[in-house]
Amino acid sequence: MIYKQKLITLMTIFSFISVGLGCIDGVEVELWGECYNIETTTFINFSYQEGSDYPPLSGEIPSEIGQLVNMTELYLGGNDLTIIPSEIGNLVNLQSLFLYDNEFISIPLEIENLVNLTTLDIGYNQITELPNELFSLSNLELLRLEYNGLTSISNDLCNLLGCNIYINNNQLCPPYPECLTEEEIGYQDTSNCEEQPLCDEETEVELWGECYNIEETIELNYSYVYLGEIPSSIGELINLNYIHISDCGLSGQIPSEIGDLENLVSLQIYDNNLDLPDSLGMDIDSNLTGEIPVEIGNLINLQQLDLRNNELTGFLSIDLTNLNNLSSLLLSGNQLSGQIPLEIGLLQELVSMDIGNNQFIGEIPESLFDLTNLNFLSLGNNNLDGNINSNINNLSSVYFLDLSSNNFSGEIPTEINDLDLYFLKLNNNQFSGSIPNEFCDIDYLYLSDNNFCIPYPDCLTEDDIGYQDISECFECSETNGDINNDNILSILDIVSTVNCILSDNCNECSDMNGDEVINILDIVLIVNVILED
Repeated sequence: MIYKQKLITLMTIFSFISVGLGCIDGVEVELWGECYNIETTTFINFSYQEGSDYPPLSGEIPSEIGQLVNMTELYLGGNDLTIIPSEIGNLVNLQSLFLYDNEFISIPLEIENLVNLTTLDIGYNQITELPNELFSLSNLELLRLEYNGLTSISNDLCNLLGCNIYINNNQLCPPYPECLTEEEIGYQDTSNCEEQPLCDEETEVELWGECYNIEETIELNYSYVYLGEIPSSIGELINLNYIHISDCGLSGQIPSEIGDLENLVSLQIYDNNLDLPDSLGMDIDSNLTGEIPVEIGNLINLQQLDLRNNELTGFLSIDLTNLNNLSSLLLSGNQLSGQIPLEIGLLQELVSMDIGNNQFIGEIPESLFDLTNLNFLSLGNNNLDGNINSNINNLSSVYFLDLSSNNFSGEIPTEINDLDLYFLKLNNNQFSGSIPNEFCDIDYLYLSDNNFCIPYPDCLTEDDIGYQDISECFECSETNGDINNDNILSILDIVSTVNCILSDNCNECSDMNGDEVINILDIVLIVNVILED
């Protein structure tokens, strides 16, 4: 019995000695098989590197580390450590803490006690969330958080003024703290992020990937970029004055919401069949389609409407004639059809009107000739017909007039000579009669492919006149006064002239005195010729 008691006592003593082997209780702390003086230890380096003679550390960081209150540098990177104890917060003198490339999943709240910390490297771990207490460490100069599993970050990060922050390769979702640069944010795996609105939904509108302030935006200007469809949200920019979109490959329809832009002065959406070089590998053959929304008639301040060279269809809406301030109406190069509305004459401020290259039909409404401010009028390449109204001289300001490639017929009214034209295009119609001598004063004149009859003004060349179908022209007799062209001077020629005057259906053969007016003077001259014969 005594032997057994002695044996137990010896075993207890040896056990006690082995537990505290080499470390003095109350003076030293054992960490990972080594003893560290509590008062004098300021530096520990257990960072693991490939090829080291010892294996990497694993498990928890011992809580006893919190007793080394005078430590200023701690290096534990490159190990397999899993938990940072709350006692780490006791190391109030710590300046550098390297915990990179471990298996930590969280940072204890007590990190806020490390008020002297200037460097914290905890990159390459599995941390998913940062405590806000971390952002109170105002002395931090370097904070490495890259390659973790962070999914969110507080704007309090911006409290770390002057700190170099590395936060790339996490799973952070936008929006990011404003203090972070694109370089600091770097790559983020956003595959699990909810789609965030690009713009402030209360104060901004997103158009084609850009944000526009609802109150402050007054102009939209796009050229030579591919845009696609016009978003209906454009109608929210209530203070817009100008819209200019050209050569942008627009498709779809003009949204009706555009009629909400009551402050709009200029609406120009033209040439949107975007032509890109083959080298870009893009084939964009799209254009605006559908009808011109009637809501455009609400834009009472509009001065310019330019929708040229799209694929718009439908009629020219009467609602457009509500635009009393409109000075420029440019709709050429579409597929608009129907008749030109009678109400077109209400657009009294109109200076330029181009509705050519469409499919308009019918006659030119007489009200159009009330647009006395017009200086540019193009109706070419449509299916318009009828005669040219003698009221055309009301367009006293017009210098450019294009009526080409329609089905106009009849003679050119003499009133057209009252206009001070610089450019006149009448080709490809069915005009007949004579060409006025006054046309000699027009700089750019196009007359080919009509039914004008000879003789032509001496000032015009064959190129000026071009081809004319004269099959229906009446050739005057070589005998002066032979009005009915029977080669006999008689009372019948006088009767023919009287009849043509009464029916207002005379030709140039009856114009005996060449004054381009058939009247009693011409009858007197015929009588004189007969009497002299």
